[in-house]
Amino acid sequence: VFTYQLASALMNLTGVMSSLGRVGPLRMLSAMASVTKNAATLEWAGTWVQGKSKTMKIRAGNNVREVSEAMREIGHLSGLQKVIRFGYLPMQKVVQLVDTITWIAAYRQSMEANYQAGKTEEEADALAIAVADQTVLDTQGSGRIGDLSAIQRGGELSKVLTMFYGYFNVQANLI
Repeated sequence: VFTYQLASALMNLTGVMSSLGRVGPLRMLSAMASVTKNAATLEWAGTWVQGKSKTMKIRAGNNVREVSEAMREIGHLSGLQKVIRFGYLPMQKVVQLVDTITWIAAYRQSMEANYQAGKTEEEADALAIAVADQTVLDTQGSGRIGDLSAIQRGGELSKVLTMFYGYFNVQANLI
């Protein structure tokens, strides 16, 4: 089970591809390089983004419906069940990493455009935060219950039938 979840986590790294069209490959590479220099930089970037954006702070715990549900259940499990459920932690962290890289790239892009448009520091920052938040939601999906289609909000059968709907819906919207 853990091997499957680790493989799924690594597959989630491809989420950066969804952001390329929105912010461009050079900005994504720049953000990726600055975020992944070392563990301290990675931690700082996540904290900085969540400090600037309420959306990203909330998203850190709710980014993928299935992962969020599995992580919430951990508190009610014991022994080996907890170990198995914690296999989802790498997936959650990879999704958070992709979100952070995307957010930083979009924030930088927007700040540059805002400065060129003559915005003040405060105006530029507020606009850049809003643009970065929306970029993450548009390119990575939202995971918020209000943004799910009616069928995705259904019971357990609906969840099984729409397991991959979120990803493909995001891709269709980007196209």
